[in-house]
Amino acid sequence: MAAASAAAAAAAAAASGDPLDAEFAATLRRVEASLAGAPKHLRIRGEQWAQRLGLLSKLRQPLFQKDRNLHADLLLRCIQEGTWTEPMDKHPPEGPLPSLPTHVACSLRRLRAERGIGAATKRRSLSRGKGEKLRVSDSTSLASAAAAACDASPYSASALAKRVAFLEQQNKQLRKQLDDARRASPSPSRPAVTSGGSCGVKAGVSQVRSRPHTPSPRQRAPGDARAVRDAGARGMAPLPPEDDVEAFLKYLDAFQSYAGSLFGSMDSQSLGKAEAELDARN
Repeated sequence: MAAASAAAAAAAAAASGDPLDAEFAATLRRVEASLAGAPKHLRIRGEQWAQRLGLLSKLRQPLFQKDRNLHADLLLRCIQEGTWTEPMDKHPPEGPLPSLPTHVACSLRRLRAERGIGAATKRRSLSRGKGEKLRVSDSTSLASAAAAACDASPYSASALAKRVAFLEQQNKQLRKQLDDARRASPSPSRPAVTSGGSCGVKAGVSQVRSRPHTPSPRQRAPGDARAVRDAGARGMAPLPPEDDVEAFLKYLDAFQSYAGSLFGSMDSQSLGKAEAELDARN
């Protein structure tokens, strides 16, 4: 009988739509479940208090509702612990509910606040998507990953400076190879020397023709526009631009393509040596 009245009171409180009433209804359901497996001496007094609290399910004053909810929380704790605390150690009164001791009320309010914080945190975590969940332990790794991404960005100043230095090193090596090849090739004004030592061309032996000597772009005068046009028409490397980093990088790329077509790309040993020199300089 008492359990049925408590269940009816819980249903009425839940139907009101008030958060305090909904909390009271949930506590009464937990009290009913705890009483089902409690000893007889606990169950008798617990049902009496549950029936008495069920009569207050239609309260509308917030202060009275909060005091009622505190009594319900205390009843649940007493049943779960198996000991009765003042004022639950006595039979429920016919009139108003007795006031709770100060330390008991403070303890119940603290537990309720902790439950509220835990429930709010759980709701926020459930409302967010999986991709938005971040763990505190990942903060350090995320910060380091962001720093590494900034350093590896193509617009990073350090990456740009390293690329410029590496291309300059390749530029110097390719120019050195180009000068060595020009010095090793015979001059077009001198005929090729045959095995007999004569300066003429013997029958059946073709004359060795070398590539005409052209000055490097840095050896040309800056104002010689005709030389620049002639070099561009012959497919030679363009002049290096001034005070323009992007254009200078394009110039280095064009020069590498031009020189690489003459002598082939640099081998892995030369590239490794250049990278080691750049790392030592940096």
